[in-house]
Amino acid sequence: MPYLATTLRPEGDLLGNYSLLDPASLPNSIATISGQPPTAQTRAGCPNYGSCAYSAETLTLPDQPGIAKFTWRGYVEGMVNPEAGDPDDCAYPQPGAPAETAGGYSARLNPFVYFHSLLDLGDCAAGDVPAIELEKDLKKTSAIPNYFYVSPTPCNTGLTGQCAPRRLRRRRGSRRPSFKVGALLVSLFVTPGSTDGVAYDSYSLLKSTEDLFGLANFEKAAGKKVKSFARLCWEKTAATSALRTRATSAASFWQAGCMSATEQSGEPITAAGIEDLKAELAELEGPARQEMAARIKVAREEGDLKENAEYHVAKEDQAHLETRIKRLQERLHNAVVVEVEVDAATADRFAFGLSAEVIDEAKGESNVWTLVGSTEANLAEGRLSAESPIGRALMNAKVGAKVMVDTPRGKRAFKVVKLVS
Repeated sequence: MPYLATTLRPEGDLLGNYSLLDPASLPNSIATISGQPPTAQTRAGCPNYGSCAYSAETLTLPDQPGIAKFTWRGYVEGMVNPEAGDPDDCAYPQPGAPAETAGGYSARLNPFVYFHSLLDLGDCAAGDVPAIELEKDLKKTSAIPNYFYVSPTPCNTGLTGQCAPRRLRRRRGSRRPSFKVGALLVSLFVTPGSTDGVAYDSYSLLKSTEDLFGLANFEKAAGKKVKSFARLCWEKTAATSALRTRATSAASFWQAGCMSATEQSGEPITAAGIEDLKAELAELEGPARQEMAARIKVAREEGDLKENAEYHVAKEDQAHLETRIKRLQERLHNAVVVEVEVDAATADRFAFGLSAEVIDEAKGESNVWTLVGSTEANLAEGRLSAESPIGRALMNAKVGAKVMVDTPRGKRAFKVVKLVS
């Protein structure tokens, strides 16, 4: 691969310790879009496609609710209809047919065709297209997807024994070329010619993609030991533009400019709030998902999915469930627990996580409020967001102090009467 080794190498950041999950190609490509680990069947290239394809409950990157605002496409070289031999979309192996075709297409290099979550409702047919479509899409800016996955034929991928035999002349005394697994990150936001020695793999590629799109990490990509190389984008952008958004109560930052203008920082939350969050997430990821999977299974058994109303309703409910799960996962991922520390200097102050009796002097009302993060606020239950105008004014106010708050109806006065344990 001279082009990759000589022409592109000086333009990008070499991920020298990038490794494969398995020597076979299919487990790695599947992990790249779903975070699913290698199985005995995927290692063998899925000889029995029908029993190898993942159920509709197994989600992929294009299934993530947060990616709905983005567009995606898979461009697969040589993809043809297995019967007619013409270019076709989402071409999956037919029963008894080989995974490779005479045109050079290999379903083993096309992970999208192995997921019913994409197959059943037409997402695969719409997004997984022959590579010849890439040139057409690049001619029109509006047609270029936000995320696209390009997969060459086995020969052009460089897999051993996949190309037509050719006689190669070597200069006398020259060495045979040696190859090693690695990856090259080419982007405007990395340092050209640099090298990164961190250990990455297919899960890292999925995690990095999710990080750049602002999505929650899921399946194996959510593992604590899985590294994301998205940070290389953030660090370069921060170094060149000095645009660093510092979180007031978090040590990390999200650098704008790599994917969108969105700036994200840690979300302060109380210890009680984080426990409630974990409890709800455990309920949805466990019993709720199991119940939903059972509903979809029953609906699938009723016949033709295109005309199956129960199946479509169940899939919509599943989408709502997964959206809620992803939002909770994002909140948990971004949460920064703020410990309540009371000492001599702060014993008489209304701080984050503490409760106090507060009088609204305009209304003559007394309320007991606890200052909490915006994601756990519920004024009806006495939890006041520390990021609200009233919360910001009351933050760290001394007992007995009066604070003024600008509201649409004018200034309002609030007095901290006492702290409540």
